[in-house]
This record gives sequence, structure tokens and C-alpha cells, in this order.
Amino acid sequence: MSKTIIEAMKNEDAYMLTKYATPEGISIDDYIKYYMHERISFDTSNIEEYNEFLIYSHYFEFDYLEQFLDNKSPYDAFRLGCFSDINWSHDYFKYDDNRNLRSYSKYQVLEEMSNNDDFLDWYFENYINTSTEKIIETIEDCKILLSAGIKRGSSSSEE
Repeated sequence: MSKTIIEAMKNEDAYMLTKYATPEGISIDDYIKYYMHERISFDTSNIEEYNEFLIYSHYFEFDYLEQFLDNKSPYDAFRLGCFSDINWSHDYFKYDDNRNLRSYSKYQVLEEMSNNDDFLDWYFENYINTSTEKIIETIEDCKILLSAGIKRGSSSSEE
């Protein structure tokens, strides 16, 4: 049994997903992109998951800096002091590509997380409990809306 436009409109996710439609159609990747950009709001509590994703390039809180430097030789500590880019008002630091320290504000880290598509895909796969059936149903409802000319952000009316 085919759904009507009215029934498809009841699926808020389907309407929101229409914004991500491409001429090729709607895919599960489009759904993941929609879900992660529209439904998830990252905050500093998610930095642990981001570090888990990054594996080797973790962000550390400045509270950890003293412990971090305890394991360094005087030469390494001096080198880090000379060549690192630290702003003491920032919240986090990590190694840069040259193994020097670089500091980041929490807003910079959150923006990086939100714009890293590989991380968003990984986060969706590991932390979001949405069934494949729900995703497919939402995509089908989205297709009904698109075939009726209803697309979020377009000037077409929804009657």
C-alpha cells in the first residue's frame, strides 16, 4: 500500500531530509548526513568520542599539561616551549604535524568535529540507534514528498 502525501508529511525526518536530495535521489548516506547535521548537537562531552575516532591525534585538556610534560626530557620540554603555538585561554591542546603542541578553544574543536564527515559517519554507526527499516521508511517518505514537488528550502507551497 502506497502512502499519501499527507501520511508522508507526518514523518518530520522525511521533510527535513528533502533538503539533502540530489538529482540522483536520496541514499542512506544522505540520511546520515541529514541526521548528523540536523539532529545532533555536539558539546564538550563528545570530545572523548572524537578522540576515540582520531586514534593518534587526541585533544587533551590543559589540566593534563603538567602530567604530559612530566614524561618529557628537559630538552623536549624546552623544544616544545620554543616551537609550540599555545594560547593559554584555550581549553585543549594536541600535537601538530611537527610534534609541537598547538592549543585549541572548545569552539574550534566542536567546529572541527561537526565538519568532519568521516567522524560523523563513524559516530552514526557507533552511537546512533536507528534501525535500517526506519531509515528506508524515511527515505521512501522523502521520495513521495519530492515527487509531489515538496522540498525544504524551496519556494513550492505545501498544500
